[in-house]
Amino acid sequence: MRASVLAAMALLFGAVAAHAQVTLDELDKQMTERDRELSEFAARLNDPDLEKSLAAMKLLIEKGDADQRRLAIRYGLYSPDMAVRATVLRAIFNSDPTLVVEMRPVAEETGVYFQREIKALGGSFRPDGTVSVVFKLAGYDEAQACWYWVMPNNQKRCLIRLSADTVSLFIGDSWGQYTLNPEGALVGNQTVKDDLTEARVSLAE
Repeated sequence: MRASVLAAMALLFGAVAAHAQVTLDELDKQMTERDRELSEFAARLNDPDLEKSLAAMKLLIEKGDADQRRLAIRYGLYSPDMAVRATVLRAIFNSDPTLVVEMRPVAEETGVYFQREIKALGGSFRPDGTVSVVFKLAGYDEAQACWYWVMPNNQKRCLIRLSADTVSLFIGDSWGQYTLNPEGALVGNQTVKDDLTEARVSLAE
């Protein structure tokens, strides 16, 4: 009885394994079709009509899959056009991303209030002296004109405001101003509890 059950199970697993197999031809075909599809999306992003291009970029970032989102974000972040950069930033923030803010304090030693604030935000201190804090955006507050995150006590708190292609972040007790660099990251100076830091937020995927 036991032997027959084991044999049946072996046959079942063998059938599942055989069914789950993907041939090289199938893989090549799917990859080719995906490359062709992404090329067509790239063509939409490069449409000479700026309004169509921006609409395509916004849609792909906010509703596309991982590949489509990555394609559109890179297109927008590396664009020299201010309207494109502003649109890509707004679309990224509207997609409720998780942002990692990396800060390097200017002073060799930071104050106790800075350290307390970073810990209260759930941040981490690294051996090289930098700190990082993770924020999960949770929506846009029309009244305060900002994208917010939800604190551990379930209170909403403004994190980001956008003016043209300049981004302002509120961390601790101060607003810091950031601009996009050529690598697709937001860079700026951020003061937290009187300690000045050089900050960076990577947006490219």
